[in-house]
Amino acid sequence: MKKTKLFAMMSTILAMGLVACNGPKSTPASTPASTPASTPASTPASTPASTPASTPASTPASTPASTPASTPASSSAAAVEKSAEISTVGVVLKNNKAYVQINGTAAGYTAAEFKWALALQHAANAGAGDAKDTFILGESAEFVDADYKLDATLNNDGTFVFEYNLSDIAKMEAGLFTIHIGVKGVEGNLDVGATSAGQAVKDGKNRYYMRADVGNKNTIAVDELPPVEITEVSIVMIEGTAWAKIGGAASAAITQTVLDGYDSFVQFQNTNGWATTRRRKAGTYEITSGSGQQQTTTELVVEKDEYYWKLEGTKAFLYADVSFFADGGNYNTHLNVTKNEQADLKMEVALNANFDMTNADGAALNVNVVAVPGATEQADFWGNLGFVVTAK
Repeated sequence: MKKTKLFAMMSTILAMGLVACNGPKSTPASTPASTPASTPASTPASTPASTPASTPASTPASTPASTPASTPASSSAAAVEKSAEISTVGVVLKNNKAYVQINGTAAGYTAAEFKWALALQHAANAGAGDAKDTFILGESAEFVDADYKLDATLNNDGTFVFEYNLSDIAKMEAGLFTIHIGVKGVEGNLDVGATSAGQAVKDGKNRYYMRADVGNKNTIAVDELPPVEITEVSIVMIEGTAWAKIGGAASAAITQTVLDGYDSFVQFQNTNGWATTRRRKAGTYEITSGSGQQQTTTELVVEKDEYYWKLEGTKAFLYADVSFFADGGNYNTHLNVTKNEQADLKMEVALNANFDMTNADGAALNVNVVAVPGATEQADFWGNLGFVVTAK
């Protein structure tokens, strides 16, 4: 009887050991056979039991399922780099005042933070007609934070317009002015380009226009309005010498004595080769050419007047000796009536007339007097008074 009980006990222990060694027999029927019973399919051991069983196995455990797919708008706005680019620079007239107008596009700005700085400096370019380097607006080409205080119009599409009243600048005077301009948040000054020369406006004292040939960039040119309107131009022969007769209505204060006192700047620039010819009154002049160590000074003796002014009724005319005109010449006129400083002769009336002349060498020539107000191309002398000379 004792042997029978002992045998039964040993059989029970053996059966329990076999069950422990054959775990798969206890796996529920719904568990895939390929999944180890001890490892949940994708849920880490640290995942709360409340994690939905439908979470895709491919979703990284570290990425919350509730993370929005899009980035908040404030984050993307902060990442936009501030930028501004100029497309055109010109001058416009508003209420009889001259304004420099700058157009372009910008990004990364609100209207409230779109602040500008502007300085205007004489061009320091003797060859172009202005050797000064002083400022008429601002004190430096390098701006500090306090300089960014000027407003501009910023449109919803990113385009902008900046304007500044030139007529009311206290130090405004005749000359050529380099434009230094910047926008707060953009490193360095903006490139003003060299594509907008042309239109001229006047405010009662000065004429304002753009030139692109001064340092190969847009430069504001300012000429004092002459006391003589330039509306009539012809070529006349006087005692065998050819003269260009240039002038028109004179102001009431003009007398012959006033005209005789002018030390005018009279120059003809042949755009076919770029040689220049000055016309001077009789006298002795020191002519400086070149620059630096290559600079030289020579003495020029002018034996008789190469130009003079003449009052004819209510009109005044410049007579300039053009006996040097030659076949193939395209002469661009520079004229400053009251000062011996270079200035363009921008025209406000259109001219297209032909005249005959004989030059100093006895050659018979035809001269086409040309004026195309507002022109921007060399062929039209950039809107200046021009003379196109051909053989007869």
